[in-house]
Amino acid sequence: MALVATGCDTDRIGKLEKENQELKEKLSAKDATQIYEMQARCGKDAKEWFRDNYSQDRDYISQLYIDHYNKKINACFIRTADQVNLFDGSTSWHTEIWNVYENSLYADIDENHDYKDKDKPDTVYMCDVQGKKCSDRGQFDQMTNSLMND
Repeated sequence: MALVATGCDTDRIGKLEKENQELKEKLSAKDATQIYEMQARCGKDAKEWFRDNYSQDRDYISQLYIDHYNKKINACFIRTADQVNLFDGSTSWHTEIWNVYENSLYADIDENHDYKDKDKPDTVYMCDVQGKKCSDRGQFDQMTNSLMND
């Protein structure tokens, strides 16, 4: 009767596991660097896009924007908002979300706020998110959340 001794090369397995972990860490660091670079590029490009596409031609109270690099779909979005006082004392808000690199409109809402009449709700004149109608600011924000937060 012959006995055959077999054994595991635990040193080799441990070394391979360590190398595997080091490779994962390097890839993770590379991904983080690429995402950071895309975020920085998006911020710069959104600023230029806003400057080129929005002007102070009208009687704006304010014009502002927020940019966001959406890493999930690899897209740069800009959310613009402008506010105008109307003759009746109310204020009109217009908010849009654009894909900066495609120069395409994803979402749009126009609404009026009457600050003198606290009982009067805001009036939404138009609300659209990627071809789907919405009825108020809350629904608009809910429907666009993934664009500006992923």
